[in-house]
Amino acid sequence: MSLPALTGTFPTFTPVHVPMPPAEQVPHPNLFSNRLAASFEDPYEQRVLRVVVMAELFPIVDLTNPVDLEIVFRDVFQSYRWLYEHANLLHRDLSTANIMFRRGSNGRVHGVLNDFDHPTHIGSACSHQRAGTAPFMAIDLNAPHPPVHLYRHDLESLYYVLVRAVCPPDHQDWFSIRRSLMADAKRSYFFRCALVPQRGFEGFSRWMEAIHDAFEFGLRAQSDHLKGRLVVGEPYDNKTLGGNVSFDSFSVIFNDNLAEQESGEELEDTVSNTTYESSV
Repeated sequence: MSLPALTGTFPTFTPVHVPMPPAEQVPHPNLFSNRLAASFEDPYEQRVLRVVVMAELFPIVDLTNPVDLEIVFRDVFQSYRWLYEHANLLHRDLSTANIMFRRGSNGRVHGVLNDFDHPTHIGSACSHQRAGTAPFMAIDLNAPHPPVHLYRHDLESLYYVLVRAVCPPDHQDWFSIRRSLMADAKRSYFFRCALVPQRGFEGFSRWMEAIHDAFEFGLRAQSDHLKGRLVVGEPYDNKTLGGNVSFDSFSVIFNDNLAEQESGEELEDTVSNTTYESSV
């Protein structure tokens, strides 16, 4: 699924961070099949050749520079938030296979949210159907009877991609077990200490701890709500796990660290300086 119809409404940075192949239909009236079709009395269903040409993208696992990786995650988060708030789209399949990057003419990386095979409009019937890559799916969605897909589920998937990118393989239990056990493995992780990034990516520990805490507090609030232990009259927002996992909370987290690692001139050029007022 490409997004050319939305081009006119995108902020200036967004076409850099989502695949936007130009769409053009080129007729070839002199082709033999076209001339042959004209001789039939009944309608003739012609074959269609579609070619997609787009900028070369690279998998996130190719990145070894922590500053580049940090930029990519921030870019993808901002793009995902824009698609949700302004295009009313849920991606529903964030994984290492579709968080990509490209390099600009100056060599600077740009994160790209790719693979729009499973998106759905917010609130549509399709949001009730399970979609995604099992190891990166949210805990709720790994359940036998998954609930409606929410944006916090995609934020949870984005976190698992971060875990995959910066943590030692032996600390990623749920990537190598049966699907039926994944939900319990992920849930138990959030009630333990946060994972420690591998050597070279120690700077991500602040992100890891902050996101870990957000989900731990959120899952505890969810458990208390389901067991009726919340204070009577105290509201519980399931869309954000009790206000713990939201675009605003993740924005605070993802805007941390980069300013300490880049020069002021480079920082002014990053998408991290783009701010939004949440409509959620």
